[in-house]
Amino acid sequence: MKAQSISLNKVTYQMLIEALTNDGKPKLAYDLCLRAQNKGLNLSSKAYDSVVHSAEIYGATVDVDILGPRSPEKKKIMPIRKNLSEFCKLGDVPRRSKPFVCQELYISLIALLLFHVCCM
Repeated sequence: MKAQSISLNKVTYQMLIEALTNDGKPKLAYDLCLRAQNKGLNLSSKAYDSVVHSAEIYGATVDVDILGPRSPEKKKIMPIRKNLSEFCKLGDVPRRSKPFVCQELYISLIALLLFHVCCM
């Protein structure tokens, strides 16, 4: 990476760590994880989990205390749409003039069921 003048950041460290753990090299992944911590990068919990899991599978001895605590996972905040109009604007979908009425759907469902019963 240095030969190609690619700067290592949080994402590249995480990708390298996951690739090494998937390739069965947990000790190298552990060393890379420590190097990232020494640079002050806070790696994701996925990188931490992959190092620990790979060390367990391949029997490598790694000191989990030196790695530190597992970083908490970030929760994604999903915006809640308040009404159908916002959804229609988002999807560029034309909106009906009147919103759906529950009774209207219920009546059409009963008519459909009666049609199936009569035809059988």
